Amino acid sequence: MSTATKAAQTARFLGGMYRERARVLYWAHVRGDLFSRLNLPNHHTDPYQIYEEMRARGQMLPTRLGNYTTTSHRLCNEVLRSRRFGVAPEDGSKDLANQAGLDLSLLELNPPDHSRIRRLAAPAFTPRRMAGYAELVDQAIQRLLDQCEREREFDLMTSFASPLPIAVVTHLLGLPNEPERFRRLGSTIARALDGIWSLGQARTLAAADAELRGTFVELLERRAADPGNDLVSALVAEQGREITAAELSALVRLLLIAGFETTVNAIGSGMRWLLADPEQWELLVKDLERSPAVVEEVLRFDPPVQQTARVA
Repeated sequence: MSTATKAAQTARFLGGMYRERARVLYWAHVRGDLFSRLNLPNHHTDPYQIYEEMRARGQMLPTRLGNYTTTSHRLCNEVLRSRRFGVAPEDGSKDLANQAGLDLSLLELNPPDHSRIRRLAAPAFTPRRMAGYAELVDQAIQRLLDQCEREREFDLMTSFASPLPIAVVTHLLGLPNEPERFRRLGSTIARALDGIWSLGQARTLAAADAELRGTFVELLERRAADPGNDLVSALVAEQGREITAAELSALVRLLLIAGFETTVNAIGSGMRWLLADPEQWELLVKDLERSPAVVEEVLRFDPPVQQTARVA
């Protein structure tokens, strides 16, 4: 690719990125579009305050994108369960839910492709397999807690919430346990799902995406030559029959990112709310049998993923 072509592509990308940023800012601050306010490029937006305003205006609100948004549990439940809706437009037009240009594998595929790829990954997540992972999870928890106890004072997110799911997911995929590296890659890519707002972020995202792709290219080649007892080896065995090389690469990247980024945030949110409510904290400490209910309530009350899209 010539220097002139690269420069032209960069100029088009930057032009599109800053036009999109200007549109979001205009619709949020001038037109009062609540959905645009949810997507402002800052870390100080309180989504729950905006949700209250959305509920006050009605069950379905039009957005600047030409679609509709709803905070109604009844409507969300109906749409998400209905087979009349998909995650991507059938005509191949741009997916409104993914503005970062990332390959999100089955998260942006409609049936039958979604069903085919999900079916391949499903055996790794059966109740019997999940029970087998329990010992791995318990060992990782105990190791991290022992380390935190030795430190006496520690940061929950960096010392526990982040390395725990990374240890589990990397073991599942047959990757080396490199918590700092995968935390950096995962958080970089996850932040891009909310939009790309600067040239610096775009460069960091491109580097992280390339690094992660390279890691999995090497892993897939190793597993093709020397299969192991892990999920990636099982998926590689189906390559060329049930799944293409490109689909396989996207799927394993998704399993890594989605497998730990959401868990990190759920642990942080749960601890934040428990520490802010001493009464609830004491109830849990006195009766650890409440733990499953606490986890479910955290996921309901302050979930790590709060937006999704469907196309009629």
